[in-house]
Amino acid sequence: MNQRHHRGFTIMELLIASALAAILMIGILVATTQQARQVQRQQKRTSPTELDSLIQLLRHDLMLAQTCRIKDDQIHLQGYFKRDPKTHQQTQQPAQVIYRLVELGQDTWLIRHQRDPKNLTLEDSTANLLCKGITSMQLLAVQMPTEESATQESATDDDETEASTLPVETDIPIEPQPFTEEWQALPPVVQWIITRSQEDETHNQDAQDQEANALAFTLVLR
Repeated sequence: MNQRHHRGFTIMELLIASALAAILMIGILVATTQQARQVQRQQKRTSPTELDSLIQLLRHDLMLAQTCRIKDDQIHLQGYFKRDPKTHQQTQQPAQVIYRLVELGQDTWLIRHQRDPKNLTLEDSTANLLCKGITSMQLLAVQMPTEESATQESATDDDETEASTLPVETDIPIEPQPFTEEWQALPPVVQWIITRSQEDETHNQDAQDQEANALAFTLVLR
């Protein structure tokens, strides 16, 4: 009878096959990790629709604000722009509103904190999450308030206060300047600058990517 001889794998062939399998698994793992990071970056990136809604909300509050203070990445406003906590509709009631950044878990959120200026209790206080991934923000004056605009607004106030000296109106555009408490009127034009979180965990981004994380929006208030 003829005997069939079965040739087995040598140790070298087994080592080569194991090495090829390991290389293949590493390639699959790298591709999967990159795809997962890409999905995570897309989820973290704020959509244009979210930014548009946020800008409209901020602009609306600024237009109705009677006072504005900037402090430690916070925008403090007071005016008749209270929103219903359930329907989020405008009620034309007085309110104090603070736009500020808070850390929730591993993410940074921009929130809108609203409270009743006459009753500063938790029952009359609400906070809404607006946008995720904003790490810093600035609100600058692009056009200075004029004495005429300040006089018109101060005339509508209940308390008659003496108008302070205001800067002379200048042409647009000018170099954006920080807010000052000496102004009794809000600037007609402001610039809101935000910085978004780094998308790449290694932080090895080129200058173009880093510049894309900073956005500036010009808001015309009046």
